[in-house]
Parts: sequence; C-alpha cells; structure tokens
Amino acid sequence: MYTVRHQTKRFLALWTRNCRPLRFAPNIYNPIITRSFSSPTTSRATDASADEDSVPVHPFISKIKPPKGENDIADESEIMPTSGDVEDPHLVFEIAWNNLVNMHGDENMTFPKDIMWLSGAPGAGKGVMTDFIMKTRGITAKPIETSSLLKSPEAEAIKARGDLVADRHVVQLVLQKLLEPQYASGVIVDGFPRTPVQAECIKLLYDKMRDYVRKYEGSETKHFRRPIFHIMVLFVEEDVSVVRQLSRGDFVRKHNKRVQDTGIGRTMTVRSTDSDAELARGRYRQFKELVYESLQNIKEKFAFHFIDADALPEMVQQRILKELEYQSSLELHQITFEKVRRLSLASEVIENSRYELVRRLDRYSREKSDLFDRVINHLLNDFFGIIRLQALSGKAIIRSENPVFEEPEALNMALDLFTERGYTAVLDFHKRRHPQRIDEHGLVILREQRIFEFHIEFPRPTIRHTKKSMTN
Repeated sequence: MYTVRHQTKRFLALWTRNCRPLRFAPNIYNPIITRSFSSPTTSRATDASADEDSVPVHPFISKIKPPKGENDIADESEIMPTSGDVEDPHLVFEIAWNNLVNMHGDENMTFPKDIMWLSGAPGAGKGVMTDFIMKTRGITAKPIETSSLLKSPEAEAIKARGDLVADRHVVQLVLQKLLEPQYASGVIVDGFPRTPVQAECIKLLYDKMRDYVRKYEGSETKHFRRPIFHIMVLFVEEDVSVVRQLSRGDFVRKHNKRVQDTGIGRTMTVRSTDSDAELARGRYRQFKELVYESLQNIKEKFAFHFIDADALPEMVQQRILKELEYQSSLELHQITFEKVRRLSLASEVIENSRYELVRRLDRYSREKSDLFDRVINHLLNDFFGIIRLQALSGKAIIRSENPVFEEPEALNMALDLFTERGYTAVLDFHKRRHPQRIDEHGLVILREQRIFEFHIEFPRPTIRHTKKSMTN
C-alpha cells in the first residue's frame, strides 16, 4: 500500500513524463489538454454517431460506439491536475464534502446505496458493456460519465482560464452529481477514478457513508443505508488494445467516406489515438500507469471485479455475470445476514441434489422394497396413461385416492421417481368428507379422505405445421 508521500512522488514523476509535453504538442492524443491552451473561440463541426449496421474489422468493434465528435472524446488524462498541482486526498475530500454539506444540509447527504465504479482499458468495450451491467444490477438511471462532467459550466470555466481540471474539481463534480435523486437506488460511475487522489477519495466516501449510517441509526426522521461499492475493470493487453483502437479508426474513416460519397449521414471525428499505433500505445500505457495502478490501492477494500475483455462480447458478458453474482454477505446488514445465512444457498442445495436423489432411490429399493414396488405399479397403471394422453401439452394434472399414498414415505417415493425420469412434479392435496354412519344420537359420522393432486410437467414435443396452399 502506497503512502500519500509515495503516491505524490510517483504522481509527480508520471506527470512530468506524460503530461508536461502536451503544452507544446497540439496534435497529441489528449484533446482536452490541447483545447485548454488554444483559442476559446476555436471549434469544429459537430459529428454524428456511428452507423450501427456497419461492420468494422474487429468483431468487438462492430458493437463499439465510436466518438461523436471532438467534444465527446475523453482520455484518461483529461482530469489530471496541472503541473505541480498534486493534492492531499484527505484535504480534497473534506473540502468537497463540507461544500456539499453547506449547500444541501447534513441530513440530505444521501448518496446511492449501490455504486459501480467502472473503468476500462482503451478498446476494452466499456461503452458496449455499460448497458449490460445496468440490466444485471437492476440500475435504471443513466451512468454518470466523468467526461460529461468535464463539459459542465464549472469545468468549462476552469478550462477557459487556461487551467486543467484538477482532482479537487473532479471530486467535487462527482460527489455533487451523486446526490441527485435519480441515482438513489444505484448508479454506474464511468471513468472514475483516474488518479491516486481520486481513488483514495472513493475510500473516504465509503467511510463517510458508513459514519452516517451509525450517526443516524435510530433516527425517526432520517435513515442512511449501508453503502455497496463495486470496482470493475475491463482489461485487455496492450497489443489487443492497439488493434481495437486502430480498427475503430478504420471504421470511422470508412463511415466518413460513405457520407462524403453519398451525402447521407454525418461525419464523425477520428481520435488521433485511433489513427497512430504509437499514440494508441501511449494512451494504453497512461491507463495502465495511472488508472489501473490507482485502483490497486483500493481493491482490497471493496468488491473488485477484474474482467478479461479479450473475447467476443457474449463471452465477456458471461464473465461479468459470473463476477456480479449476488453476494448477500456484502450487501445485507450484518445482523440481517447472520439471520438469513441459516438457510442454504440454492447453489449449495443444487450441487448435491442428484447425488442425494440416487441415494434415496437406492434406499427405497433396499429398505422399503414392497412399498416401492406398489408405488411404481400405481404410477404405471394410473398415471402414465394420462401423461401419454397429455403429451402434446407438456402438462398433466392427476388426482389419486389410492391408499398407497397413506404410507408415510410413498409420496416422497412418487416425487423422486418423477424427478429421476425427467419430470417436474408438484404435489397438493385436498380433504373430502364422506358420510359413514349415523350414531346412536342421530349424528352423522363423517369419514375424512385425502385426495392427492399431482401437477406434472415435462418438455413438449416440437411439431412442425405445414401450410398447405390452395389452388383454384
């Protein structure tokens, strides 16, 4: 674990190597930094979104949304501090928090319960997977995109002064956005953190939210929920990233050529990093050295999901699903979890169910052979004729009054036999009373009889319907 001093020293070295030359290289791959030192009146034409029906070179690129225009291009270095502007994360966070308390009030510091902090290597398909992650987590609010926050009036005012948007500004913008009510149930934060300071601020936010849970526990007017933070990184190796970035550039250029030839549609801006292999590598290395390394300092504190995105989108989605399996130990209050954990997980029950079924059937045959034979004969004689008649529907409801089911284990035997043979059987029973006799006082004595109702389902056969043509 790095100390703040180590982080600061390393950060200064990275800043000197990666960012200071950008002041003198207008064509380098960071458009935000380039724009910060150009004339504020300079602008380019607005571009259109990608033609989704087009098929680029790489199979992943076909689902990646290319950049819409210069104002929509965002690199990891957009939010790096100005030269020499390395900040203490505790001071950055406390200033931002106190500002928000003064603006909204202490009792209104209600942040989303479920926050997914999403990062991805260039070309890893983060834009493709965001919607899928939202559906998986049941998140309905649109993601908070750090690149969009950098176009807010506050950020634009900073850039208009010729400065870069520093960590203290970005943290303030992100926290302010998280307080908006549409994010109360959950949100994905796309592109944060990107520096060690921002990563440390995530830890500080989590601790502060837990403090508020304890602070207002028992309050009749305000309740703060236990926070759930997930860190997800979509990762590809450098060579894969470069290929995908360049493939995306080829796709955009072909689209622009079609627009120019046909006059239909709108052109799109090509990132400089999508046109030059060395710039693409530089962008990847910047991600690896700053964003990825920053996350290493906080991954032990939260649920950390490292997704290998070097695969087709469908396989990457399966990897995400596996990573995001419900984890009650992380999401429930500790007291609640201790109560519900007494019940077995479905995965634990299913794991040995087949083995237990075989053991039961063998025990029935060995220890209750006569009863087992009677149950099998009853099913053969009275059930399977009805099942065959209902074969096309895939479902049969069968009622039985056979006294064999009065035996304690007979019903379990029947259900296990159906399961072993591939049927899904659910049992219900009803009580029916029949007049039996009249006693010496003239009262009718009733006999109670149970009727066992089996709901049996099985796969329906596939039937092909042939449409006959009529000729006159």
